[in-house]
Amino acid sequence: MTMKAARSARSLRAHPTFATTLWPWLRILAALIVIAAVVAQLGASIAKAEELGRDVGTVVANFLSFFTVLSNAMSAAVLCWAGVHSLIDKGEGAQPRSLSIALACVTTYMVVTGLVYNALLRNEALPQGSAPLVRGPLIVSPLTGERPWYPYPFLNPFTVGGWGWVLVYVAVTAAVVLAVGLLVVAWTRRDSALSKRDATVSER
Repeated sequence: MTMKAARSARSLRAHPTFATTLWPWLRILAALIVIAAVVAQLGASIAKAEELGRDVGTVVANFLSFFTVLSNAMSAAVLCWAGVHSLIDKGEGAQPRSLSIALACVTTYMVVTGLVYNALLRNEALPQGSAPLVRGPLIVSPLTGERPWYPYPFLNPFTVGGWGWVLVYVAVTAAVVLAVGLLVVAWTRRDSALSKRDATVSER
């Protein structure tokens, strides 16, 4: 294992450009793609609302209630932050604690988005989004006075059998977020420990 770690350390020293130049730009590119997708979806939602004569403000508020949208927007912001920091720092210093926490958070959010979608929403018709929000925003159309709107079926007490079941779904989702977050933190610490060990081996 020691020899393997030493070879890994030598490899990193021999190829420093990926971590210091290419990887930051890939992060920024991914962030721009996510931003473009969110903006395009918002534009499509607004255009559809205008076509159907719906209140645009309400549609925008509803759009921003989807956890998919929020988690992707946060991921884009953090990826940009991480990419710019890497380009400025050039691998010479340690990653700020605040950035490490932000990366762990958005990683957790995106993993939960995929897990809950596949567990609860895979067979549901949801053209506006595909992941849960752990709260149901009570937004009523100012033009039509329509009943409260919920982003996902399992947050709607009228479709899941009452508020009791909504609370169950919220509790389960919260537990999943906590579990995934703990796994992400554990993995990050493990990776950090391995990097420090490789650095120690390379100095011998």
